[in-house]
Amino acid sequence: MRKHKVLYPLVSVLLSLLLIGLNSQIAFAAKKAILSLRSADINASIVDPAKNILKIQNGASIDPKVTVKPTKKTLKNGRPVAVTGEVNDEGDLEVDLSALGPANLIPSGEYIVNAKQGKRKLSGKFNYNAPTLIIGKLQVPLPDSTGAVKARILRKQTTGEETIPEETSDIPDANCALYDPLTQEPIEDVPTVAVPGTEALDENGNPIVSYQLLYEIPYNIANDPENPVENPVIRASTTAETSTGETQEITLSAVAFPEDASANNVISNVVVNAASDSAADIITAALVESENKLGSSDIPLKATYEQTVATIEPAIESASTIDQALKSAETAVAVGSTDIYKGIYEDLKDLINVDPEQAAEIAADLCWKAPEIVKQAPEDLIKEGAIDDLPINTYAAGFFKVEELGEGVLPPSQESQARAYEEGKDI
Repeated sequence: MRKHKVLYPLVSVLLSLLLIGLNSQIAFAAKKAILSLRSADINASIVDPAKNILKIQNGASIDPKVTVKPTKKTLKNGRPVAVTGEVNDEGDLEVDLSALGPANLIPSGEYIVNAKQGKRKLSGKFNYNAPTLIIGKLQVPLPDSTGAVKARILRKQTTGEETIPEETSDIPDANCALYDPLTQEPIEDVPTVAVPGTEALDENGNPIVSYQLLYEIPYNIANDPENPVENPVIRASTTAETSTGETQEITLSAVAFPEDASANNVISNVVVNAASDSAADIITAALVESENKLGSSDIPLKATYEQTVATIEPAIESASTIDQALKSAETAVAVGSTDIYKGIYEDLKDLINVDPEQAAEIAADLCWKAPEIVKQAPEDLIKEGAIDDLPINTYAAGFFKVEELGEGVLPPSQESQARAYEEGKDI
């Protein structure tokens, strides 16, 4: 009985302490109110700084100096960064997250923003999604029948002498945009960027107009849970002189692969020229065929692209105009049909639920039609039945060598080869 009398006061004291602790925690939590943010997701951008703005609602009464810090889950030892915002016309406090560093170098993940409203502390959380930076170059052949253009470029490179205005016309800008290869539509919310060009010499010493490209793949495009863009296409449009002396508008494309991004979210050395443009057309055709015959277009097709570019590059080295380069690309994919087959088959053969023989038939159809595919406008390739309606190219079928496929590469059926030969010779 006496033991119980002793225990009751102790229990009462412990309960009192517990209640005091809970009340203290509730009071502390009440002091730190939740910030109201316009959006809890920041899909950051390098080319569009407006996307890097965090907007805090009812910001007029908030101290403009806030701190932004990654959570431990995002960055273990991340430190808070003080940023002074500005109140916009709608009354939101705009905080420029560019103060944290270049958009692609800021780690993606959850962040905390802390602010003050008088003595009251406020806090909010948001997700920062870093873009992937694309660094590349557009190369357009520059006609130089007399050698004067090359001499002028060399003179400037060796002496630093500025180009005499009378010696050259104005170099047009190139307009760069990002496209979905399967729909051939511009990717939403990615702006078109105008890029200036300069005269230069390529790796073989040939005159070109060179455009340094700086572009990006938004995080939400590459990581869309329902429909990620696996093979975003960089498309650049400008004007160039052709072999007939006419100036025409041209559009060249290249494919950027998100899997090539470094730890700093950078895809480097993307070259846009006649080789990459033809390879991009074959990628589009392969995606259409995969969608129609395999039921899926969620395929990187990197081997297809790299093999096609490698096949074409040597053939366009001596082309002095863009139309000559594109014509040389047509010939190259015909002569190199065996290598292009290997690239396509490599990408398709390991897909889940895809029969290797089915992969071989698709690869064969595409490589035998490759010269016809690269002649087409990309938007025409995605039309219903467009690939099926293209003829088999005589030279592509003729240059195809089963004995050169190598180990591990299944050849197309003999029936397909015979049919290709018959269809090809009738053209």
